Amino acid sequence: MARKRIGILTGGGDVPGLNAVIKSVTYRGSENDIEVVGLRRGWEALTHLNLEDPTSRSHYLIPMNRENTRTIDRRGGTVLHSSRTNPSKMQKLPDHLVSKDFPVALSAKGGIETKKWDLTGQVLANLSGLGIEHRSPLAATTRLVMPPGSTTSASRSSPSRRRWTTTSAIPSTASQITVTVHLIHLTALFGPN
Repeated sequence: MARKRIGILTGGGDVPGLNAVIKSVTYRGSENDIEVVGLRRGWEALTHLNLEDPTSRSHYLIPMNRENTRTIDRRGGTVLHSSRTNPSKMQKLPDHLVSKDFPVALSAKGGIETKKWDLTGQVLANLSGLGIEHRSPLAATTRLVMPPGSTTSASRSSPSRRRWTTTSAIPSTASQITVTVHLIHLTALFGPN
């Protein structure tokens, strides 16, 4: 029987607690003889990965193990990085896929026509090529959870960025809650202890 393999992808942006989730999946996988592969740069890993190119594989894939995840939960964000790539709305094809045929949507805005390719088929092909046959999305949340008695104010530092200022006598528990949500999904994936 072939060894099971799990792929971890973090997409959309940094969420507190993702490194702890990556570490938990890796540790639990090693306990159950399941190989864990990190997919670097979010969805870009699955849209840009060229399975036949060793350079591409080393750029987008990293074997996860107890040694390389031992201390990652001490830092926020994600060691795998993320990207704002949407596989179904790619504005440019990776070089190795330019000659292939993918569904394309044409749109015109202000007299300029643009193309957006749907690489969902390529994502599924790469997952299959990596031996990752089962997919279980891990939901992430960026919701700010405030402890009782604290106050929050938001200000715009730019049109696309919001800065939060928190005043509290006790620390925010957003990171712990995010990790708890992820661990609930992991229990569904691995089963209880």
